[in-house]
Amino acid sequence: MAKVLKVAALAVGAAAVIVATGGAGIGFLGAAAAGLATAGLSAGLLIAASTALSIGASLIAKKPQAPRNSPEAINRLNASIDPRTPRKIVFGQTAMATDIRDQEYTDNQTYLHRFIVTASHAVQSIDEIWFDEKLAWTSGGGAQGEFAGYLDVATRTEGSAVNAINISARMGSTRRYTGLAYVHLRFKLTGNTKRTDSPFAQSIPSRITIRGKGAKVYDPRLDSTVPGGSGSQRADDQSTWAWDDDAARNPALQLLWYLLGWRINDKLAVGLGIPQERIDLESFIAAANLCDDEISLAAGGTEPRYRSDGVFSEADSPPTVIDALKASMYADFDDVGGKLRLFVFYNDLAVPQASFDTGNVLGEFEWRQTPALDETFNIVRGIFTDPSDNALYQPVDYPQIELDSVDGIDRIDTFDLPMVQSASQAQRLAKQRLQRQQFGGAFTCTFDATGWRIRKNSPIELSFAPLGWVDKLFRVAEMEHRVDGTVPVVLREESPLIYAWDEEEQPPVQAAPPSTYDFGKNPIVQGIDENAAAGALANSYTAGLAGNITQADAGSDVTVTIPTHTRVYTGAFPQRSVTGGTITGLDYETDYLIYYDDPELDGGAVTYQTTTIAADAYFSSDHPWRHFVARVTTVAAGGTGGSTGGSGPPGSGGWDGDPGTQIP
Repeated sequence: MAKVLKVAALAVGAAAVIVATGGAGIGFLGAAAAGLATAGLSAGLLIAASTALSIGASLIAKKPQAPRNSPEAINRLNASIDPRTPRKIVFGQTAMATDIRDQEYTDNQTYLHRFIVTASHAVQSIDEIWFDEKLAWTSGGGAQGEFAGYLDVATRTEGSAVNAINISARMGSTRRYTGLAYVHLRFKLTGNTKRTDSPFAQSIPSRITIRGKGAKVYDPRLDSTVPGGSGSQRADDQSTWAWDDDAARNPALQLLWYLLGWRINDKLAVGLGIPQERIDLESFIAAANLCDDEISLAAGGTEPRYRSDGVFSEADSPPTVIDALKASMYADFDDVGGKLRLFVFYNDLAVPQASFDTGNVLGEFEWRQTPALDETFNIVRGIFTDPSDNALYQPVDYPQIELDSVDGIDRIDTFDLPMVQSASQAQRLAKQRLQRQQFGGAFTCTFDATGWRIRKNSPIELSFAPLGWVDKLFRVAEMEHRVDGTVPVVLREESPLIYAWDEEEQPPVQAAPPSTYDFGKNPIVQGIDENAAAGALANSYTAGLAGNITQADAGSDVTVTIPTHTRVYTGAFPQRSVTGGTITGLDYETDYLIYYDDPELDGGAVTYQTTTIAADAYFSSDHPWRHFVARVTTVAAGGTGGSTGGSGPPGSGGWDGDPGTQIP
């Protein structure tokens, strides 16, 4: 059971109304004031001079709410045509959006063109494209593997009239995608040798991963007009914003980007468009520096304390975006004195901002020592985003963080972190979340005017005789400054243990290498290929053999020599050079038929064989890859007589049709 010490509950309830609403509707406050007036409390006491308002979920609430997650974390992994899809924001180095905005067939359906918008703002780069689990294209090497010769890619990190891609009269130069990042994919649907050779002959993959570097960010640390900053970046000049492998993946600076918004032709395209004067830029400098701190890892080396990478859309509510970014850096975001402020929780307890004692506490107080069981949990688990080539940005479980349950019943808090691409970072965040639950005491009271020294989230110490406390550590969870000089507060218990981390992470589940699909093994494709190959083989012929096959008496038998020659196939199959060879041990004065098998129709070195049965030398259902070469009547002993040449019947898999010098 939760242990709660209440003193003058009615008065405490009044304070709770103020703290909880933080400037809620006038109607609600008016009704509350009317009710409290009958208890001797004036409505004037409910009017605050200033209040620190939390924006989004609070991480030091009784039971912190898990952040809502954007569906774009999953949607981006499959390309789709949706004319009503909202604009996308891409932060960090990650899988970008895959919104198909236009497509068209050209050249008698030989090519399919697709225009895929990856972000509704300028990005740093578009680096790789994967189809299903296969790397299809890189910015440095072009089309890869089986896609070479069948895939052409053009990228635009910021579309404009100057770099528009014109593929047809219908499209012209009107598809400019001004201000957007996009790729143009040209798929060759037919084969270069056989129509079914193209990896896109059956279908175009919908599972597409476009890996790249997203938004360029504004870093107030590089702005000399901001206290503590130095440099030429300016919040009101997007041309000065830049990509940096650290800064652009810093969640504090990503949140600042979202607040400022991104403009295309001076019109707000994505983000909130909040004036910089309404933002406490110094707090973002402090938060960004904390995110950059290096943390030692159990496997060796270090990594930045907090990084975030992912995709949002304009359909995501501002609290969804803000909470997801806050969760990735264990932060609080509030409005203090009319300015938006970011605070990243860290161990700043060594030097509390202020000290209070019994004399500073006015009147009633409430001490809630232990949260109720339904407000606690002993296991934190969830997912992070695995950026490895095996997982390709799919959600993967991070190792859960757990403590023994006080009553033997496990209570689980699901804490998903789709903006986090590091398993160790996910575990650090989960541990802090669970550890804070172990210090769940909440103290509600009203400080005298000395309370004006503190701010929301400030660490303080309190010596309070009624409860026997001496310099007990708290953090200010909620507060307001009233016009009568008093400061109602809600204090949350604090401890350095919440922030302790000693290379404790466990290795996450490793994504297994995918089993890729080979379209060439599709029975339909194989059937088409085999039928086409059979037709080409049945009607093929040799070139360069007529009069060039020789034989000689080897003393006790006959040796036949076949020269290198050309096999000419019909249809889309190319002619092949076939390496010559010798056949030994043949009987004198015997009729032989020479043949070889070549299932791949590749030519080159083959194994020549002979038979005296005509049906065994010709192409047939029993011998589907048989290539007939020639008939030979071997010489008599002493080398006299004998003949070579002859032809098989049409459809037998080859006869000499050499038109002379026309075919080498």
